[in-house]
Amino acid sequence: MKKLFLYANINPNDKSVGITKKVLDEIDAFKALGYEVYYTCYLEKFIAVVDAKSGNVIKTYRYFPLLRPITRRYSLMRAAREFLAEGNSFDLIYARYHYFDYACLRMLQECRKRAKKVVMEMHSYPCLTRKEHIVYYLDKWYTKRCVQYVDLFANMSNDDLPFSKPQVRITNTINKGTVSIRTPHKRDDVITMLTVSYEREGHGFDRAIRGLRNYYDNGGKRKFRILFVGKYRDSTKQLMHNLKLENYCEFLPPAQCDALDDYYNQADLAIGHLANHRIGSFSGSSIKVQEYLAKGIPFVYAWNEMTVPDDFPYALKFELNDEPLDFEKIVSFYDALPDAEKVASEMRSYFETFAGWENQMRKLLEKI
Repeated sequence: MKKLFLYANINPNDKSVGITKKVLDEIDAFKALGYEVYYTCYLEKFIAVVDAKSGNVIKTYRYFPLLRPITRRYSLMRAAREFLAEGNSFDLIYARYHYFDYACLRMLQECRKRAKKVVMEMHSYPCLTRKEHIVYYLDKWYTKRCVQYVDLFANMSNDDLPFSKPQVRITNTINKGTVSIRTPHKRDDVITMLTVSYEREGHGFDRAIRGLRNYYDNGGKRKFRILFVGKYRDSTKQLMHNLKLENYCEFLPPAQCDALDDYYNQADLAIGHLANHRIGSFSGSSIKVQEYLAKGIPFVYAWNEMTVPDDFPYALKFELNDEPLDFEKIVSFYDALPDAEKVASEMRSYFETFAGWENQMRKLLEKI
């Protein structure tokens, strides 16, 4: 059996985070395709390398508790490098893009020594931060040096990567068996909108909040409720308070399993990414949109989603800008939808035509 090392920045014990579920599904796909997989992860007090077959932690590494959100990324890359340097060799190393800098360069240099092939997943590019942030300049400075140690890039965007290295296009997806279709149950005459997120700058939820305020200021009559499930920025919550929308917006803690399914069942519409242009990204594949498709809930968004054609009947696409959402358009979109059960069924059927990480990873392996 071939051996694969996967550099991942997840906490496998917190499956309320979409990226955790994604990486674990990727691991299952590689296992199904004949690989013995080892991966890095964050645990409560240390960094670990885990044997995916047994689930056993085979190596642990400490990291500094001070400035934990900052130092743990560097500690993770150092742990991956040290694990490889101990003589562990692999047929394939699959590394998730975590922006380029000196720590990444050193890790990739070790990857080159210890693997027959090195693949990097570009789930987002360029670096997801504003240009004035130091991370943006570090990434730009180190890109040319880092990419020379990668054999193939898994590009999750419709746009070509800006460097001359082999690439294969794959999309974010979800394994069919991990997400159940929703069972809509309308309880009242309120249009309930849902977002399930760990908020980042590119989400742009301020556009929805400002749009809702404009709708009511301009005489809008329909009742709306927005459920924000997950973790959200203080600035987003403060904006909601400043605009006096407490009766229309509710911030709820992260949810899993039955609790999350219940939110999906009671919602009418979902909200996807609205402002990825703020981080320099204009097309790609969002895990959250894949979840919306799998659950069968119509949604609004503002991005060039790889698996959502512009004329998709169950998604309302807004321009990718900073303007408040037009809730009159949302009302018209919602009112034109057919029966909710029919929508859920047809969205799920569409999702299943391309779903599954095994399909995506098979495409990647064929290019190596």
